[in-house]
Amino acid sequence: AVTASLRLEPQEEKDITFILAWYFPNRYVSWGQWYSGIEDPKSLFWQGNAYNKRFASATAVAEYVRDNFATLDSVTHRFRDTFFHSTLPYPLLDTVSSQASIIRTPTCLWTEDGRFHAFEGCHGASTGWQSTGGCCPMNCTHVFAYEMTLSALFPNLERSMRETELYHQLHSTGYLPHRVVLPMYLPRAWERTIGGPDKPALDGLLSMVLKVYREHKRNPDAEWLKRAWKKVKVAMEHVMTLHDDEGDGVIRGEQPNTYDISVFGPNTFIGTLYLAALRASEEMAYLQGDPELAQKYHARFEQGSQNYDEMLWKGEYWIQVYDPEKHPEQNYGQGCHSDHLFGQWWAHSLGLGYVLSKEHVHTAVRSILKYNFRGNFVGHKQIPRVFVSDDEPGIVICSWPHGGRPEIPTLYSDEIWTGIEYEVAGLCIFEGLIEEAVAILRAVRSRYDGSRRSPWNDIECGDHYARAMSSWTLLEAACGYRYDASTATMSIAPRISGDSFRAFFITATAWGSASIESEPKAVTVRLEAQWGNLELKSLALPHTQQERVVVWQDGEEIPYHLETTQDAITIHFTYGAQVASGGSLEVRLLS
Repeated sequence: AVTASLRLEPQEEKDITFILAWYFPNRYVSWGQWYSGIEDPKSLFWQGNAYNKRFASATAVAEYVRDNFATLDSVTHRFRDTFFHSTLPYPLLDTVSSQASIIRTPTCLWTEDGRFHAFEGCHGASTGWQSTGGCCPMNCTHVFAYEMTLSALFPNLERSMRETELYHQLHSTGYLPHRVVLPMYLPRAWERTIGGPDKPALDGLLSMVLKVYREHKRNPDAEWLKRAWKKVKVAMEHVMTLHDDEGDGVIRGEQPNTYDISVFGPNTFIGTLYLAALRASEEMAYLQGDPELAQKYHARFEQGSQNYDEMLWKGEYWIQVYDPEKHPEQNYGQGCHSDHLFGQWWAHSLGLGYVLSKEHVHTAVRSILKYNFRGNFVGHKQIPRVFVSDDEPGIVICSWPHGGRPEIPTLYSDEIWTGIEYEVAGLCIFEGLIEEAVAILRAVRSRYDGSRRSPWNDIECGDHYARAMSSWTLLEAACGYRYDASTATMSIAPRISGDSFRAFFITATAWGSASIESEPKAVTVRLEAQWGNLELKSLALPHTQQERVVVWQDGEEIPYHLETTQDAITIHFTYGAQVASGGSLEVRLLS
């Protein structure tokens, strides 16, 4: 029993605070790693926890909380209030905030050496992994290809995952095993079958390239990209020579992927990821002062974009072309696959533009909605796993509206995954299909409203499944928000707004709220920092008809100069702007 004594006078109230603290420094590798060459799942390799270096005992943790309780409590409530004090639809806010909790579940580990690692999910409602540890260890590249939340909230931890991939996992020839063996001093699983799929996942490798570019933009340290770039070039050369062996921007051979199988032949699921990776590599090459290599990437991108469109576009969506005699199983062929614009989702997220025809992309997103978004699954056989009740709505992974379903199609085609549903909803927002996006989110959250399932536990292969962290892109898509820490530039162009807009923003050094108020003769844009320090050298806003601009920082007018294009107005602050916690930056556009 834990007790506290106090005396209450008549009509008097008092609060009692209890602190529950723990300290478990001896975290071990308690999961099977047969792909490491160590067959015994009971082998215990010590890993520790990052908090070992901060605290010496549970008492020390409790004392820290006691001494800093007011600050911890205040910042926590301020974060919550800032996030939810928003004009964005509640289903979107619920989706983004609920899946942020995955970072603090047993899915994720922050070990004493400072590295961040994660299972695909936890043990629980779905499946496990050799009855120990979590589901499918560790740092699975093809599942974390969808994750955006950790990068936004804790960019340093996300970068540690890239560093593990780049400097420990990446083979000298350029391929990337999609599972990490722990401890890091053990041999890497380069020549071994590692499970789900058997060979290194190509979508995991391509997403790693995209994530390097993403991490650069969230990181003010230019040296980080300079070091990473050497490895990125090796990875891209591997893909461009071994996988794009005809040199025309199209991948035709074996493509191991997140569906725990390999697909064969041209398809836009892997193809758009490749095109997006080429575009990201082009941008990074320019940043590293190598225009010749950048042009090589761009030329391959242009070829591939045209070829994929010509080879696979069938009027409503892109299909897969493969040889059914050589590869009779695990392909989707004529199907409308919900994930077949995965790379376009990434390209939109990173501001890389369209990787395929803009008009066709918009049509394909509508086709995914038309054929795969269902009000219920009565009569639909979910195999091999059931994640949705028959009377519930959702998006099936693949359908064949015009026939042609292979006898044994791509694994999991008949399942429903929230991480894919959030991706499709994000694509809808990027394409201006706001009502459709909200309808998807409302459908998913109705399944996770607490009556049948926990609102904080999206299930796939395990509880608290990492793919659901694709949800963060919904926030940035809705706000049209980007921040490039390397140049201290921010852009805001809300896709969901009216006369009044307010939403949460976060950078590597600050978080707060952004608001836009429209009046007949003025538009007021306001950034309020609620934590940290927001550095801004320029701010891009949607183009308006206003003729005069006034800028205040913390109530004082500051100098600037304008750059105007057809689509945007960019305010360059003469001396830069530093918005500290509790401070604000206000831009007033007057007619």
